[in-house]
Amino acid sequence: MKQNDPYAGLGTYEQGGADPYAGLGVVEKAMPRTKAPRTGMDKATQVAGVAANALLPYATAAGMGAMAGAPFAGVGAVPGAAGGVLALGLGDIGTSAYNLAAPLFGGQRVPLPSEAMQRGYQQMGATRAPETPGEQVFSDVLTGAVGGAGQAKAFQTLASKATSPQARNFMRAMGQNIRGQAAAGAGAAGAPSIATNFLDVTNPAALLGLGLAGGGAGFKAGTPKPKLVTAGEIVKESSDLYKQMKAANVNIAPQAMTDLATQVRAGVQNLPYDPDTDEVVNQALKMLDVKAGKSITFDMLEKFRRKIRDLPYNKSGTSNVDSDERSVITVIDDLIDDFMDGLTPAQTTSGDPAAAAALIKQARTTRATGYKTETIENAFKKASDASSPLDATKSFPQALRDEFRTIYKNKRTFAKFDKPTQDLIEKVVKGTATQKTLVMLGKLSPSARKFADQLPIYGAGYGGLATLSPEGAVALGGLQAAGAVAKGVSNQMTRRQANRALVSAAQPGGVIKPGGPGFYVLSPVAQQNVMAQERAQRNQR
Repeated sequence: MKQNDPYAGLGTYEQGGADPYAGLGVVEKAMPRTKAPRTGMDKATQVAGVAANALLPYATAAGMGAMAGAPFAGVGAVPGAAGGVLALGLGDIGTSAYNLAAPLFGGQRVPLPSEAMQRGYQQMGATRAPETPGEQVFSDVLTGAVGGAGQAKAFQTLASKATSPQARNFMRAMGQNIRGQAAAGAGAAGAPSIATNFLDVTNPAALLGLGLAGGGAGFKAGTPKPKLVTAGEIVKESSDLYKQMKAANVNIAPQAMTDLATQVRAGVQNLPYDPDTDEVVNQALKMLDVKAGKSITFDMLEKFRRKIRDLPYNKSGTSNVDSDERSVITVIDDLIDDFMDGLTPAQTTSGDPAAAAALIKQARTTRATGYKTETIENAFKKASDASSPLDATKSFPQALRDEFRTIYKNKRTFAKFDKPTQDLIEKVVKGTATQKTLVMLGKLSPSARKFADQLPIYGAGYGGLATLSPEGAVALGGLQAAGAVAKGVSNQMTRRQANRALVSAAQPGGVIKPGGPGFYVLSPVAQQNVMAQERAQRNQR
């Protein structure tokens, strides 16, 4: 070994051999030598190790939660696993927030719970830490995606265990759209990670903006886009089901029809029915008496039921019959419906009544969906016709609001929609608080129909803007520009709400409601933002 070697203990080389540090300055000698890049299977093993490093903390948390939930907490293994995943996420976000604030009061950084697990697995040789900027970004994106998806699934699982309606509704909301939350978490983690690792961006505001933009873009890309089923397709499906029901060839025995007429008369006795004045109810009972003692097919009885149901209404859907009489007709309709649902082989002369009842239930539901979808589709068509370029008496959004108002005011038509779709229709008609504000601002926008009144402002005939100070002209132009933007945003909101109503009508009870409240996505995005800030601060130390 050379005498006075300042690098003694850092490595050896053979006596008389070439000095590997020959020709290097002191600073250059002190710098670590670059490690040769991994290739082939070595690289694949490294990437797999990095992936395991990102995933195993969540698997561990789920396993520990399941172990705690099964024998001890009494909640079960699955809810316990969900609680474990949520606990890990909360631990990471809380620790990250503390680490961000620690320098303000001289505190020391505390390892995140997931980070502590990762170090343990690395020491065991089960996982590997990222070695390159690319691997670090890969690790952050994977962690963000798994965190978003794991949290959403955990909320879904725990919703069934919530005791209060408020907690249950909150958890259901937070657990929707798992794919979108996973993509939002990946985007919120990936965008600032790329900026930090490749562009040396550490500014907190910049990382916050990148995280929000990345989360929003990821959420939009990851949210499933449902295929809207048209009214025509739904009606065809309903027609096919009715044909299958008719092909079942169920014939109801004469005595069963007599029993039905007797049951209905008995059922209306305690209702607000006056046989001297309630002509519509009397008509329904007479129709039943005519069918008593006669054999009738199942599909003919369904048509008969619909005729009785529609007695109080004219073709436009309005009614001159008072509410008490309409309620009696509704009860008669329900009694016939219950009779059809509970039909037994002893009450028929041929066919399988149970199969026919199942088919007609499905057909009714499908036909009702088709009717509701067609109603809203027609509203779009009428609005489009009313706002055509050749006769532009109103804008398309205004025409759309008018058509939806017609649906909203027709109580019978409106009642056919489920509650979520009714809420959406009402939003189109009445607007939200935000829309009302935008509509007020929109009145400041330039209008083709008011152009003659606005010409003086623009300098035609009265000096126009020339009579205003430069500041006044700029202010007036700014107000009208703001009004135009507000009007455009309000109109776009109307279109979006109407489209959501159409989707909801065509897919009642469906999970996906495009454009619905997306507040739940703020959770994974906010978490990844805090963790990205903490990682950037850690790299600066």
